[in-house]
Amino acid sequence: MGDINFIEVFALGTLGGALVELVRWYKLRDAPQYPIYAKKFGYWVVTFLMVVAGGVVATLYGLDQYHPAALVNLGASTPAILAALAAKPLASESLESGTIGIGERSFGGKRGALPHAELLRKFIAFGN
Repeated sequence: MGDINFIEVFALGTLGGALVELVRWYKLRDAPQYPIYAKKFGYWVVTFLMVVAGGVVATLYGLDQYHPAALVNLGASTPAILAALAAKPLASESLESGTIGIGERSFGGKRGALPHAELLRKFIAFGN
C-alpha cells in the first residue's frame, strides 16, 4: 500500500474499533434476549465514542505506519489501551525499587510515579 493520509489512518483505526463491537454482538446471536443496556442511548454513545477512539489512537500512533492491518489492530486494541492507562498504578514498592515491567529496570534505580502519567490515568479513570 502506498502513502496513506490522515483520513485513511483514522478510518482503518475506526474499522478496528467497529470490528470489536461486531464481535461482541456476534457472540450474543444465540442469547435468548438482548441485554437491557442495548436499549439505552448512553450505551450507544459510549460505544460510538470508543469506536472513534480507535481511529484517534491509530492516528496518534503516526501517519508513517503503512501497514493497514497494524492500524486496524490499534483501533481494536484501543479499549485495552485505555483500560491499562486508567488502571491503578503499580504498588509503591515496585515503583521505589525501579522496576518498570517484567525484568526491566529504570535508569535511575529509584523513581516515583510520573506526575503527568498519574494525571492522565486519573483523567481517563474519571478521577478514581
